[in-house]
Amino acid sequence: MQPKFVLTFHSFILLLVGAVTLLLPQATLSVVGVTLDPAALHIIQFTGVGMLCIGLLAWVARHLPDGNTLHEIYGAFLLLSLLAFGVALVDQVMHMVNWLGWLAVVINLLLALNYAYFLAGRAEASEAPTLTHRHQH
Repeated sequence: MQPKFVLTFHSFILLLVGAVTLLLPQATLSVVGVTLDPAALHIIQFTGVGMLCIGLLAWVARHLPDGNTLHEIYGAFLLLSLLAFGVALVDQVMHMVNWLGWLAVVINLLLALNYAYFLAGRAEASEAPTLTHRHQH
């Protein structure tokens, strides 16, 4: 997939889930079969705020030119996706959420694979000699 598409998709998911988590935390969690007390729901709303902020970053990053800044963002999003994948997978294995929790597992795995691919492509490109580099020898 193209980086711009992946960043757009990632931002859409984060903005949508973040907004619903912030505004309707119990509704968000009840979809996957989780109920919490009011204090825990308040804390979950902070997760929604974080998701909104990261979603906005992904939205803005899709217009950045290819370079170090964008690749640092890919690295951060790779780590975010891997950690979210791990948490979602443990939740599924421990039967803490219903079958809809598999969506989080699959989406975060796909995002992590894409960000790893983008970073690997950058590493290969930086190792390949450029035309300018060849003429300097």
